Amino acid sequence: MKQCFLKKAAGNRGLILFFGGWGSSPELFSGLETEPGYDCIFCWDYRDLGFSFDSLGGYDRVSVYAWSMGVWVAQHVLSGRLAVEPEAAIAVCGTPHPVDDLRGIPRAVFLGTMKNMSDPVLRKFRKRMCGHDLDAYMSRVGNRTVEELSEELESLFAFVTGAEAGTPVAGLRLSWNVAVIGEDDLIFPAANQLRDWTSEELGGTCETVVVKSPHYGEEMFRKLLLGGYRRR
Repeated sequence: MKQCFLKKAAGNRGLILFFGGWGSSPELFSGLETEPGYDCIFCWDYRDLGFSFDSLGGYDRVSVYAWSMGVWVAQHVLSGRLAVEPEAAIAVCGTPHPVDDLRGIPRAVFLGTMKNMSDPVLRKFRKRMCGHDLDAYMSRVGNRTVEELSEELESLFAFVTGAEAGTPVAGLRLSWNVAVIGEDDLIFPAANQLRDWTSEELGGTCETVVVKSPHYGEEMFRKLLLGGYRRR
């Protein structure tokens, strides 16, 4: 996993840990304004799940934001390991069960994308992911190669399915406060997101917010990084 500061300013006592989705890069969000008083660390490239806690010291408040496959990654690497309880944990267009016919991306769809990854498949995926915000996405997308993205997707599938086959560790799950669900999401179907976040397994304690947005929505992320989905 790679990590970098999207924002770092002297005197800030709050930190946002922002886990991007598959295929993300810092360029995608570096131009967006973030909440005053908070630095922001962006995490991406999940070909491995090594997470460094070295930059997390010195903050009084930590919030976790995660998008898409980053929801599972954040939960996997942070559960039970943060020095302070997150003041907010917000999942955006993702679930703790990302490869699942009823609670995430249908397994056949995930496998079809993974096994057939190519330039045409990636273009089709991005069009479905972004809808009317495709131009905004493409203007910031960065220069990661198809080969790199294919490796990342295969790694995520192995990580997720391997963890699900194991025995969960009780009491260590990161507790999500808010789940933002894109009504027009064609990657993680909105019905699957809602089903997972309101399930008995997750305890029904996560507030769900349905917004008019595709899987990637520029306005949705502007609001997220300004703290607009925090519980007040």
